[in-house]
Amino acid sequence: TNEDIISQGRFSGNSYSTNYTSSWFLSKITYPTTEEVTFNYNSGPQIICVPTVDYIYIKKNGYSTSVPISCYNPPFSEVYANESTITTHNVKINTQILKEIIFPNGKMEFNSVLDRIDLKCTTGNAARLSNIKLYSQNSSGYDLLRTFNFSQSYFSSSSGDNTLSKRLKFDQFYEIGEGNKKTGRYDLYYNNVTLPDKDSKASDHWGYFNGSTENSIIPTSTSKNPNSTYVKAGLLESLIYPTTGKATFVFEINDFSNLGSTLAWTSSNSANTGLIGAGVRIKSITTASLDNPSEPYLKKEFDYNKNNGGVASSSGQIMSNINYHMPNNTASSYQNTGVGGCAQYYGTIIRYYSDIFYSSSSVPISGDAQGNVVGYDLVTIKDVGINSTLKTVDEFNNYSLASSQIYPRVPTNNNNLNGLLKSRTSYTTKGGLEFPIKRTDFEYSVQSSDLVRNYIYGSSITGGAMLFGYDIVCQWITNSKKTETDFDPDGGTNKTTKISNFIYDNSDKQKKKEDYIDSKGDSYSIKYLYPKDMVSLGFTIPYRTMQSRNMIGVVVQKEEYKGETLLNKTFTDYATNWPKNPSLILPNAVRSQFMQDNPENRLNYHSYDNKGNILTFSYERGPKTSFLYSYNQQYPIAEIKNADISEIENILGADNIRVFGNLPKPDRNDIDNFILPLKAGLPNAMISTYSYQPVVGVTSKMDEKNQISYYEYDDFERLKNIKDQNKNIIKNFRYNYKEILVLYKNDAKSVVFTKQCTEGQGTLVTYTVAEGKYTSTEGVASANALADADIAANGQNYANANGTCAPFDYTVTATSISTPAWTIVGYLVNKSTNKSYLLIAGANPERNAVVPAGEYRLDLSWDTMAEAGKSYLINLNGNVRTVPTSSASKISFDVTVNSDYYITAQHL
Repeated sequence: TNEDIISQGRFSGNSYSTNYTSSWFLSKITYPTTEEVTFNYNSGPQIICVPTVDYIYIKKNGYSTSVPISCYNPPFSEVYANESTITTHNVKINTQILKEIIFPNGKMEFNSVLDRIDLKCTTGNAARLSNIKLYSQNSSGYDLLRTFNFSQSYFSSSSGDNTLSKRLKFDQFYEIGEGNKKTGRYDLYYNNVTLPDKDSKASDHWGYFNGSTENSIIPTSTSKNPNSTYVKAGLLESLIYPTTGKATFVFEINDFSNLGSTLAWTSSNSANTGLIGAGVRIKSITTASLDNPSEPYLKKEFDYNKNNGGVASSSGQIMSNINYHMPNNTASSYQNTGVGGCAQYYGTIIRYYSDIFYSSSSVPISGDAQGNVVGYDLVTIKDVGINSTLKTVDEFNNYSLASSQIYPRVPTNNNNLNGLLKSRTSYTTKGGLEFPIKRTDFEYSVQSSDLVRNYIYGSSITGGAMLFGYDIVCQWITNSKKTETDFDPDGGTNKTTKISNFIYDNSDKQKKKEDYIDSKGDSYSIKYLYPKDMVSLGFTIPYRTMQSRNMIGVVVQKEEYKGETLLNKTFTDYATNWPKNPSLILPNAVRSQFMQDNPENRLNYHSYDNKGNILTFSYERGPKTSFLYSYNQQYPIAEIKNADISEIENILGADNIRVFGNLPKPDRNDIDNFILPLKAGLPNAMISTYSYQPVVGVTSKMDEKNQISYYEYDDFERLKNIKDQNKNIIKNFRYNYKEILVLYKNDAKSVVFTKQCTEGQGTLVTYTVAEGKYTSTEGVASANALADADIAANGQNYANANGTCAPFDYTVTATSISTPAWTIVGYLVNKSTNKSYLLIAGANPERNAVVPAGEYRLDLSWDTMAEAGKSYLINLNGNVRTVPTSSASKISFDVTVNSDYYITAQHL
């Protein structure tokens, strides 16, 4: 990890904060030979995490009794109101950024760019990995071998706040070799469902995106149901290889059957239900060529169902329940006073009351199912090739501990058998028929078990702090039995079985014995002896020291039996006090014993250098073979047969050998000149020499006849040519990857345009250029320029084609001039929509209406009895006419509204 939480605060009226170390950084690996691998870091910016908020609702239960509350002592109130609080958790992380890894003869350099916009920092920007550079060591420093470049962009939601809406996305990986040549590009593509903002509450019970529009972390109706589409937002969907092969990944939502078709999450006194889900699982992986994706080379299909009485049902089991609330179970005792009118209740006692705290869902931390919420009993994997189909059925230990966990965030007790393979059955298909070809069954034993007590703490809703204890179960589990059954490959009934049993030593946790019975019923066994066993047999040197150095897993002796008859023994003897490095404990000899014969030496190790490299060894009754090393003693540069290292040191000098061994990068001439005295000084020896490009490989080899072969590598350190002593190519290797151009993708861009209308008001239309629509070899800015040009060229046309023109709105003013006794009523009716607007109502002096432009009908009506013998003077935007009331009880006029309009009705 490269993150270290340095502070976490919680604020809700009362507050507390704490600083703590949450992770440790690997700084060095030291081998028994004293060689080291060093990890160096740079201090990164302090990251401010998106605050997490808990909305807490407290429901207070009362009491149940027929006794009046006035009869209890001490007195208490009958009213307990519900409460709610908001708790915010703020976390700041002090980051460390890996800078380089230095190892013998080389190093890897990790180069980061501080330009991330998706994370908030106290100062500056967070880091993203830009490239990794691989170097080999030379005499003055390092040679750059390869550069691995990483290209990233962002997942984006609709929000404008980058720290909430953006998430860094890994898009592309490619190599740059010598001469700045580029090849080997990998492209990654993801599900395009838009992720929500980081502080969104649109999540299911397990925290996965579900597209809900309800703004609550407490479930309401279906607000926390999982969604099989939204849960896959941002998942990797395909990977394109440099060879133009394409791997396609299909995921599906998890399911489980141990709690039925619904999930129950409970506390001690209530229950709710929700839908199944809890993230996704892999459904299929398809590998095909980009040129012919419809005919894949291989398709791997995964099925998670089991046969349940002839019906397929999910083999999934949820590992732990969800908890939205917990009971506080606060209780008080009240004693009846028996005073006054309470005498009849004397002695009655009630207990009062219980709180229930509701908050966001809490899924307990669990190591079951490798940390997943759902584990599966059975997984069927089909490998569907062009001409064949193979099927493997894996059955796993999978035990759910789902229970009514009432305290949030307290880890559950794991079942450490979970995830261990119970059986594996392989099937093949011939002639359309499927039959098994091999089955392996596994049994396990808990060799030892222990409990470690741990605690979790936090602020209490009711004030102060709360501390919860829980047990961590530590177990050593071994494979105690394996049964292998091979079936007739032609589908017949014949089969062979081998049963193996494994016995372990509890004290040093090593396999002590392996028993097996073959298909003929014959029993065999293999016994293993370790340093501890040698000490118990009286061989203390150097085996007691090996124990103290934790070299407890080294097999010193191996015994093979058939029944009780010894077949063979193999001994590997160890020794210390080697002249070049007395502290090293290394093999001294290998001996073997056939049945009851005496043990015989087979291999002898005569000497080692200070780093544990073999200097001289020999097979029993054979000549000695010695080695010389260089390149910081990493690689053998000479193999000298028929010579002891002491003879070589007498000729070359021990100090000279040591100095030459520590050179970082000698070339072929350096090696030849250094070895040259041996050819004259050891006339009976056979000498082979080697040169190297550190980290890459061997560059030349000269055999005992002085015939030399050369090895050349391409710009990416792949073997290219093997040449003979005249540098003629005798073997060539070609890697026909097309040289690639690095393509930079544009950012997503959107601009709002207004539809252009000859009449009316145009609507607003958004023209969007999706992320990655344009690419450029010159950089993101160039790709963005192409996107901007697209918007400029096509945005307005898109708005004109997809927008609408809404009529302008105008004000129609109606004024009446009359005595209060008039009865005229007027409506303006839109001929297209038939919507009417009341404009004139009796003696109302003035009325306005805002209406869209269009064709209307003005309907006027009156009471002919009340208005008998009278007339109205009607002015329609300057068009005046007289209407006698005795001629009719109503009249209509056509009215065109394309500007502000006025109507006057005057009672004559």
